[in-house]
Amino acid sequence: MYAMRMFGLSRDQLKYIAFFCMVCDHAACLFLSSDMLAYQILRFWIGRIAYPLFAVLFAEGFFYTRNRLVHIRDLLLFGLLSEPFFDYVTGSRHLWVDFEQQNVLWSFAFCSLLLCLLDRIFQAWTENVLESRMEQGLLSVGLIVVFAWCAWKLRLDYQAIGVLCVVVVYFLLRTEPTLPLYYPGFLVAVTVSVASMTPGALFVPLLLLFYRKKNGRPTMRWKKYGFYLAYPGHLALLAFLSLLFF
Repeated sequence: MYAMRMFGLSRDQLKYIAFFCMVCDHAACLFLSSDMLAYQILRFWIGRIAYPLFAVLFAEGFFYTRNRLVHIRDLLLFGLLSEPFFDYVTGSRHLWVDFEQQNVLWSFAFCSLLLCLLDRIFQAWTENVLESRMEQGLLSVGLIVVFAWCAWKLRLDYQAIGVLCVVVVYFLLRTEPTLPLYYPGFLVAVTVSVASMTPGALFVPLLLLFYRKKNGRPTMRWKKYGFYLAYPGHLALLAFLSLLFF
């Protein structure tokens, strides 16, 4: 515990780690052949850390988001900006428009809408609009199933598994707000590792052991939009380098 206090990681530092891992994943996708050892390491060991770590931080951050509709709007706008570069970098045919897979910002916008609806169901139960826990549970499960199916059909990044990961963290933190994030992080990491048959995600709970809990202060606007811009920015840079040198 002393070591965790001494070498603790802030929320932003964990985001930087996740972002670095994501860049490694995308760079390997674009520049390396799938039969290379470096490709396997960058994508399936380092790269698979990114989504589970982002998913845990995203679900935690939902409880601190002041204007959730603006948050969804921003995710959609930056997702739209990122999509051509994402398609070029991650697609096997290097097309600027490819509907085989949509970028992760669309996934998080989708998850954010789901969490808003689940929050409304929880609020309806606390206000006695819903008569029983069973009614609340059935509505919640039905909503999750519909959103997971839609994520799969729309080919959002990580598809149904991505939705379930965010929902698991949301429910655990909704019922126990002081729960250390490495507990839901472990569940998310195992889920992603099993679903994708890659071991890298299992490092996520180890990183979350060093997490210093968010203190509730809102993220500064310049920093928030800096994170948003970094996503299309790194994809555009990778695409430019590919066109320039290959």
